[in-house]
Amino acid sequence: MLNHRLIDIFSEPETFVKKAVQFLQKHAKGKKVFCALSGGIDSSATY
Repeated sequence: MLNHRLIDIFSEPETFVKKAVQFLQKHAKGKKVFCALSGGIDSSATY
């Protein structure tokens, strides 16, 4: 099941950030991205 998620929630923070940036660069190339974070996994949103 975790293989189908964007990012493995058990990875190191540096790996999480690196994978997130790579994903966004690949899939949102040339588009605007809005991301809001506030400190908890349940309070993050991306549009």
